Amino acid sequence: MQFVLDELTELIRKNVSMVKAENVITGFTRYPILSDKLTTTSTSPLPLILLHDEGFVFDSDNLGISYGGAREETSEVFSCDGTSSEISLSRLPIRPIISVENPTGHKLLEYEDFTVNYKTGVLKFRIPPKKGKDNLIVRHLATNLTGETRGLRLKVKCLIDCFANSVPDCDSVILDVIKVVLLETEALSSRGFNIKPQHSTRIEINDVNNLEEDGGIMGLKKTKDDGTDAEGSGSKKTRRKGKGSKNKTIEDLFGRRLVYDIETTIEVETKIPTIKEIGVKVKKPGSS
Repeated sequence: MQFVLDELTELIRKNVSMVKAENVITGFTRYPILSDKLTTTSTSPLPLILLHDEGFVFDSDNLGISYGGAREETSEVFSCDGTSSEISLSRLPIRPIISVENPTGHKLLEYEDFTVNYKTGVLKFRIPPKKGKDNLIVRHLATNLTGETRGLRLKVKCLIDCFANSVPDCDSVILDVIKVVLLETEALSSRGFNIKPQHSTRIEINDVNNLEEDGGIMGLKKTKDDGTDAEGSGSKKTRRKGKGSKNKTIEDLFGRRLVYDIETTIEVETKIPTIKEIGVKVKKPGSS
């Protein structure tokens, strides 16, 4: 799911300093052919980070679940007489109350200054609120009974592939990515993305079974010991030359993969038109 990958891509581009922003790539279906750029010049694409996913699964326990009425924030204002210790909200609140102020600007604390009966919508204060006009403000979430929210829970398996021209560099990139994700876990969660690390594997560049059919990962082919390509054609395509640079081979490329599961919810809010008037027509006996 691209919107999930975009969240990770943005974090990595901003926080992994040893990889250029343009070398953090997502949204591809196959490994890009980068062999012509695989040199030691300043145009080298390494280190490189590629983000993609292996698809997603539905959470069967939450498939099509209804979360009840649509939630909306509301404020209710009261005038206090200085003696009454209870007020009744016009709409039932959803736990917890966002804020209670009396007088305006002075916040009261639930349990310490007041309690809430969420079934009846009654607030009971330990000390009666101070007397004044419109000086008690209660902000809370309420259920909009004219709407409904339906959610679908998804679990996306995200793959983060890191490449460099040496094992230490590759490991440094991997560690930076791990640190960034770890530090941003709470921020991602607040935006509705719960990320869980699964495992890491080494990408076997020299394993012909892992290479792309149209020239191999990064556009390079595996070679046999005699220098011919793995298909036996006899051509020697393992070395690429860049102007003013030394030769690079597929053996100069090292890769590791990080696997994360990311859970998120797709929500759809629907509004049910309010019935403003109900007409009842009484039919007299014997009338047609």
